[in-house]
Amino acid sequence: MPESGMLHEFLDGGRVDAAVFALRPDYRALLLAVDGLVPGPSEQTSEELLRAAETAAEDLIDRLTGLGPDVRVARRLIAATTIIDEGH
Repeated sequence: MPESGMLHEFLDGGRVDAAVFALRPDYRALLLAVDGLVPGPSEQTSEELLRAAETAAEDLIDRLTGLGPDVRVARRLIAATTIIDEGH
């Protein structure tokens, strides 16, 4: 179990490139450092919670940006194509 100092050090090391703020001055990031999680296979409940959180986040982004699900789908296709092109 890492000491809390290690977790704080990890969080303190987080950086956002200046180019990001030049492009989007309103950009925000949330970093989490968690201790004590035991890795294991996913279960149905955790998968459902993750899907619900993802849907809620996407809906919020759509409302805040005025972009709809079509833009979200296009971005996912671009990301998937990039991953395939990079051979991942």
